[in-house]
Amino acid sequence: MTLKQFRKSMGLLGLKSTSELADRIFRVMDKNNNLKVSFEEFLAYMDIVMHGNKEEKCVQSFKLIAGHKHYITYQEFFDWLKSMWMMSNKLVGTEVKNSEEKIRQIFTAIDQKKDGVIDFDEYSASTSTQSPIFSWCNRYNELDPEPESLIISEVPIIPVDDYRQRIESIEFNIQTCIEILKLEEQNLPLPPIQEESPYKNLVPERGPVCLSQTEQSHNGDLDSPIDHEEDLTINLPLNKSKTVTSSIILDRLQDLSMKIEKLKSEEEKTRAKTIAQNVLPIQEHKKKNKISWGDEDWSLILYMMLGIQKSVYASTEIITNLLPEHFKELTKFDLIPRKQTKVNTKKSKFRNFAPGVFARIRRVFNIDDKSYLKSLGVEKIMASLLQSEFSSLVGLVSSGKSGSFFYFSDDGKYVLKTMSLDECTFFRTILPVYYEYICDNPGTLIPKFFGFHNIKYYTEIDRSKKDFIIMENLFSSGYEIHMRFDLKGSTVGRATDSNEDFSVARKDLDFNRSGIKIRLTQREKKAIIDQLHKDSEFFERLGIIDYSLLIGIHNLKGKIPNIQGLSHAYLSSDKQFLYFIGIIDVLTEYNMKKKLENILKSPFLGKDISCIPPKPYADRFFKYMITIFE
Repeated sequence: MTLKQFRKSMGLLGLKSTSELADRIFRVMDKNNNLKVSFEEFLAYMDIVMHGNKEEKCVQSFKLIAGHKHYITYQEFFDWLKSMWMMSNKLVGTEVKNSEEKIRQIFTAIDQKKDGVIDFDEYSASTSTQSPIFSWCNRYNELDPEPESLIISEVPIIPVDDYRQRIESIEFNIQTCIEILKLEEQNLPLPPIQEESPYKNLVPERGPVCLSQTEQSHNGDLDSPIDHEEDLTINLPLNKSKTVTSSIILDRLQDLSMKIEKLKSEEEKTRAKTIAQNVLPIQEHKKKNKISWGDEDWSLILYMMLGIQKSVYASTEIITNLLPEHFKELTKFDLIPRKQTKVNTKKSKFRNFAPGVFARIRRVFNIDDKSYLKSLGVEKIMASLLQSEFSSLVGLVSSGKSGSFFYFSDDGKYVLKTMSLDECTFFRTILPVYYEYICDNPGTLIPKFFGFHNIKYYTEIDRSKKDFIIMENLFSSGYEIHMRFDLKGSTVGRATDSNEDFSVARKDLDFNRSGIKIRLTQREKKAIIDQLHKDSEFFERLGIIDYSLLIGIHNLKGKIPNIQGLSHAYLSSDKQFLYFIGIIDVLTEYNMKKKLENILKSPFLGKDISCIPPKPYADRFFKYMITIFE
């Protein structure tokens, strides 16, 4: 692969005016320094990006600046930082200012040894305590220019006493394990051990399938590494003078390993039975499609994220008194940097529907621009590439039954869904009523839409045009979803193939056969049923059909969660399960096409099909939803 070919695979990041990052990545991959990257070199780089440990990724990140040397000079640091700032400005359209004084202050803060160069140890220490360079751009542009406010924090020093306590704790736990093995070796009864939760150390998944996180903390960034120390403390009369030979320990550990494998095998055999007993096991989920360099959707996602970022920057002024014209407002801009555009260059365009309205909606639900762009902005991709990470480039993608394209942000907070022309036109029509309803009904179960856009971009073959909306992800709480249901109140075609994995939502007939009931307190049950009734009446007034209730169930296994601040989360009355409940697919109008579908299908399939008029659809929906609660 040549440099030109690699730039092409990077889409917007490979344009002539914004290719600095692509060029640097190419040079790092090109270990032979022959201006070509072999398949093996590409795989070696990607292996570290996808599966490397923290130090390996930091080495590759260091090489983006230093090349193949072992240190970074001030001039190299200056050129790199300035080029990244310029690249960000060109792509996003911002005017982030930089000066040699600011860059010198950053360099001095990282150069802890004060020898005029940054070695790998200094760079590694800096990246472990600082945010990516693109966050530095905005931070250093906003802060007071006094040198004191620009000093980067040093690596925090852990007190010696704290280290000693940790060591003593580890020694105690190791000795405890040895004593347990000794007792088992002598066939003596073991002391009772409190069972560990199977959810204690789940690794965070991405996107819609499940976002697993240790339940001890739910307010932090899901991307942040969390250290979990297992509590192995057991009340035993320990005798520290006794020892156990390493061979015995290894034998016993091997024995325990075999027992674990046996238990896993038994768990697989009983998995199907547990579902019928309303005990929801942890399921292995199929990996969805992932976006990476050169994929068909890579450029599309890049364009989307860039357009979203420009849209947010363009609508920073919050309108308090929305007028009718604000709901019809449409802003347009080109996505290709101006200096790159030529007379014969096809421009990619981005349109932003009612930007003031959606900026207001985000504020109503306490979503600030910074956190919004952290999830969806293009700078997340660039910062990720700078750190040799690939996390922000592997948003999960799926295609719905309607042909809609779904992209889930890396942190799982948002869903980008493409829309049909009918949905787009209909949504623009009902937007004022939708806005008024969600503001007046903060507890509504209908989706919250945070952005409404259109993108027109060019591929090598033809022009592509897509309308899409941005909405909250119902399952972005951090708790793994062990089972999910998509319920309409209809029975025709409302069953899921039993061979499907549990990342695929089950439907009405599956729910009926499972014997599962949603167990809530009487107060919560009444509140959610009243809200369902109110929401279904709202849909009826607007002529909306084909919506459904999405339910996600997490098995707590005895853990009591903190659901404060979680959207649409309900704790079961017996404290065994956590439910996430919301209404989805709310933009289907009962228009002439749907009326014709009803006329053609109902004589053959009966009145219980999905496509029926709004009034009977709402009645049937609400009547069925009452039955799912215990």
